[in-house]
Amino acid sequence: MSNIDEIPTSEGVQPLTAREQFEAKYPHVVPIIRDEERLEAEDQSEYEADQRTRNGFRVREAELGHMLMVEQDSPQRSNKREERLLQQIEKLKADKAEHHRRREEDRRNKPGGMMQYIREFMSSPAVHRRYKPANTMDELLPGKTAPEMAAHYRAQYLPKLNERKAIIKAPQTAEEIRSDIASGVTKYAATLLKGVRFVEVDDKNRIRSRGLNLPRLAVPDGLGNITYVPDALGVMAALFAPEMIERLTALMLENHDESKALDAVERARRLAQVDAELREIEYKAEYFHRVARSQGANPGPRVSANVLAILDLLPA
Repeated sequence: MSNIDEIPTSEGVQPLTAREQFEAKYPHVVPIIRDEERLEAEDQSEYEADQRTRNGFRVREAELGHMLMVEQDSPQRSNKREERLLQQIEKLKADKAEHHRRREEDRRNKPGGMMQYIREFMSSPAVHRRYKPANTMDELLPGKTAPEMAAHYRAQYLPKLNERKAIIKAPQTAEEIRSDIASGVTKYAATLLKGVRFVEVDDKNRIRSRGLNLPRLAVPDGLGNITYVPDALGVMAALFAPEMIERLTALMLENHDESKALDAVERARRLAQVDAELREIEYKAEYFHRVARSQGANPGPRVSANVLAILDLLPA
């Protein structure tokens, strides 16, 4: 007799999908996802309308091109008819270019659906982690509308990203540079010295010295062959470690500006701070995106594709 309890299910009943389970656990995401689906449908509808218009242009271009060719080959060729056809072709080109410009401008100024990212999230292991509602709220600045508030946070986002990049690119402190160089030289020296310091003992207790084996570098030729060449750096590091450390440090610090340097602790602190500010911008921009959409207004482009900000969730 089986020790596994079998739960009877009605015939035809299917287990809940990951999305259905997620929506049951966090009900506030349901209207958010529904609106993203509507936005996706709007984007698809506009894309199909654009394709129909483009096809219309192509058909009309072919028609006018054929008419012009027939006119130019006709025994009764008319300069007036030919000129009129050429004018129509030029106008069609201008109309086509204007349509393309408006379409691109419209795409740049619309939020764009995020259902693709939500679907990827729902099919990833991340969907099974624990979350809690962020309950993001914010107040309108005096005289501002919801779309204008979304634009307000959008304007803050890129400078904050650039600030993050600057923190990452900031040089290390002189002390950290010296430490890294000393560590590197010591590591290279160790490849030479480790063989001499120890012996090998087989299963019959026969002792064999490893001897002095100069380090070598393996250089593949791309055809399956490997050439081994002496590693002069390892030998130099073993013989002249202090001199190498001093000289390499001097080279690395030649144009060093300590006022622009960040040590590991300060860099980590600043990154944590700017990341928190970026997350706040993402969540508040998405809040005003939802408010503007609920008012039937266009909130403009999204700040980011952060799914948790879109769904107004935080890690628990």
